Amino acid sequence: MENEKIHSGYVLKVGPGYPVPTLMDESEPWKGKSEEVKYVPLQPHEGDLAIYLQKSGYEIEFNREKYVIVPYSAILMLIRDEGLFE
Repeated sequence: MENEKIHSGYVLKVGPGYPVPTLMDESEPWKGKSEEVKYVPLQPHEGDLAIYLQKSGYEIEFNREKYVIVPYSAILMLIRDEGLFE
């Protein structure tokens, strides 16, 4: 990891998080099954500055703009400035 380059960029969008399995309570069958998927949210918020490992990011071009998709596990640090985008 010492030889990996680190980059930084602002977070534009964040995925829904990690899906959590639906638990079925056998003792209360009248409740019915809920098919709604629940997620554990991720820490990054839109507008955060993310410091991440370069080789883990995937560069894409969309509408003539370059973006980097970074997996959560590659983020080393987040810097949050609440008033930055107001």
